[in-house]
This record gives sequence, structure tokens and C-alpha cells, in this order.
Amino acid sequence: MLSRTETRAAFAVSLMAVAALIGCRSGHSPQQAGWGPESPELLETYLTIREKLVPTYEQAQDEVTRWALRELGTMGMFTGVLRVALMRKQLQDLIDEAGIEFADYQRLTRLVYGRWLRAVRDEPSQEVRVVRLLRESYIGLDRQLRLNPPRDPERLAGVTDLRDAVAHHLRSIKPFALDTPEDKQAVLSRIDANTRAWLEQHRERIEAADFGIFDTAPPPRDEPAPAPGSQPSG
Repeated sequence: MLSRTETRAAFAVSLMAVAALIGCRSGHSPQQAGWGPESPELLETYLTIREKLVPTYEQAQDEVTRWALRELGTMGMFTGVLRVALMRKQLQDLIDEAGIEFADYQRLTRLVYGRWLRAVRDEPSQEVRVVRLLRESYIGLDRQLRLNPPRDPERLAGVTDLRDAVAHHLRSIKPFALDTPEDKQAVLSRIDANTRAWLEQHRERIEAADFGIFDTAPPPRDEPAPAPGSQPSG
């Protein structure tokens, strides 16, 4: 039987393999901007792609959501990863058919869903609660490593890796945790005015193609580090 650390390592390898397949960049870091302006034609193409993905997302919603929250320990081993891979394959087919780049899809997902939609809604974004849970998890793991680290090297490596994974997840989604009206207004003020007007005009369609927490899932840890100053605090 595999040890806990070996099991986590095996899963990490499988996750990275699927990440290569899915271009696992549905997660985002703060320095990857994208505030507009965006052309109405490209926005329409993007939104049409999202609408075509909706049936697949609805069938796989539970699995891909657990995948997006993987550092909180909410997913089984491989089901979510495979669901994400299948969804990514369909997305690539739609992107190729539309004649745009995956980078366009990434940028517009950050803009439309990570920023604009979360900023125009009255309630806090889902990421606010996730950030709170991640911060609590990080504090607990970091305290354990400082005050009572496991003596067994294998367990120590496992706890350290988990703490680092939680920290990465926290840094990645914190920019999308919009809680107060001031948070939301600061985001809206940076988005190009004409782009905002187009998005507001098509808000009903955008809401219907919202993939929730999956849209702000963290990228693999081999991605560029987040901007300085975003380190989790205890």
C-alpha cells in the first residue's frame, strides 16, 4: 500500500499530466491582467463558446468544483481531474472552431467572470469564503510545522507540501475574493467602460454560463509566482 506522501505524490504526477493536456490555466495570477478594451466581436465569440460548454459543465459540476477546491481536500483522487480533462478537450475544439487562441479564452474568463461578474453582483464572491477556509488551513499547517513538526521525514515532507499548496491556492484566488462595495468598485473602475457596457447588455447570458468557483481555480504550482506582497499572512 502506498504511504500518504506517496499517494499525494502519485496524484500530483497525474494532476500535472492532465494539466499538460488541459493547459491547466483556468486559474489565474494577479499579474496576468486583462481589463479591456475587448472588441464586441471577440466578446460574442467568447460568450458563444461558454454557452456551448454549459451542458458539459452541468453534467460535471460537482467533480470540477471539487477539483477547483482540491487543496481543501474536497475531491476524490482522479474523477475530478478526468472530468476537467474532458471539458478542456471540448473547449479546445470550440476554440479551434471559432478561430481564437486559448490565451484569449483565459484572458476573457478572468475579465468577464473573475472580475466583472463578481464585481457587479450584490453578494460577496464565493472566493471570500474559500479564502477564509484556506487561510485557516494555512495558519494551522504553518503553526504545526513551526511548533510541532512531524519527526518522520516522510510526514514532514507531506505536511510541508500541503502547506505550500494551500498557500499557492490562497495567493491565486485572493484577487477574486470581492467582499465589500469598495472592493467591487475598485475592480469595476479598472475595466474598460465600453467593455463594461457590452457585458451589462449581455448579463443574462453571462450569468447563465457561469462556472462558479471553477473559473478561478488555481493553476499548477509550476506557474509563475504571484506578485510580491500576496504571501499568506498568519
